[in-house]
Amino acid sequence: MDISKVDLNLLVVFDAMFQTQSVTLAAELVGLSQSTMSYELAKLRQLFDDPLFVRMSTGMQPTPRALQLAGPVRSALEIIKSDVLKQFQFDPIKSKKVFTLCMTDIAEMTFMPRILRFLAVDAPEVNIRTVIMDHASLERAMANGEVDLAIGYFPDLKKAGFFQQRLFPHTFIGVVRKSHPRIGSTITLQQFLKESHVVVTPEGRSQEIVERMLEKKGYLRRVALTTPHFASVPFIIAASDLIGIVPIGLANAFSNFAELKTVDLPFSLPDFDVRQHWHERFHKDEENKWLRKKIASEFANN
Repeated sequence: MDISKVDLNLLVVFDAMFQTQSVTLAAELVGLSQSTMSYELAKLRQLFDDPLFVRMSTGMQPTPRALQLAGPVRSALEIIKSDVLKQFQFDPIKSKKVFTLCMTDIAEMTFMPRILRFLAVDAPEVNIRTVIMDHASLERAMANGEVDLAIGYFPDLKKAGFFQQRLFPHTFIGVVRKSHPRIGSTITLQQFLKESHVVVTPEGRSQEIVERMLEKKGYLRRVALTTPHFASVPFIIAASDLIGIVPIGLANAFSNFAELKTVDLPFSLPDFDVRQHWHERFHKDEENKWLRKKIASEFANN
């Protein structure tokens, strides 16, 4: 028998008939009219090539074939109800889920302390793994479920197949060492262009905003060091006369463990949005939804 040609609703009709041994009562049980129930019963008889239920003084009594079918049909319906149609409920307290997040080292500095803090309370057995990868690899990894969320500035993910949620706006500021011999609390454009710079080129791409704006204005500067790592920048700047341009939140964090000071830039830079991104395959996934909601609650506009 080709199951693709079988109306599985007939199993519900069969089970109702077996329970009630009455066309009228079975129709009421499954919410059909009596005439429709009779029609469905006829389809059942044709499917199994057996009367299945025979009218007697005591009701519609099952045939031997119906008695053989009753147990398997009931089991199949119970499996569908309990396993197939059951709504998965994510329990963060009991979960041992490992979430994989794509973020740069700057995003780790910004997000991970607070993420780990709320996980310790709300999901103590949940673990986090962070990765950083190029755009093409990230798209594949998110589609395959290898990466749950990408958090930061990922302009290439603003396309069909991906969802995104704005968390907060961010902007840039200049950073130099506190004892810089030529730069005080402010910096002129002439000073900015004359000094040597450290430039960060992470996979997260936010620094592209800075580079595009400088190129558009025709500002040429000497780049003494290009690095993919934000984490080394405060120590490099603190031990040199280099200037760095970094997101303001990171600059504030840097000042906590290095002898640095911030300086307003002699030109304006556009803000950029920090967002969380996820693939459409996991838009309804309970685990993914839970983490997105927690992150949004923790960081949105903050």
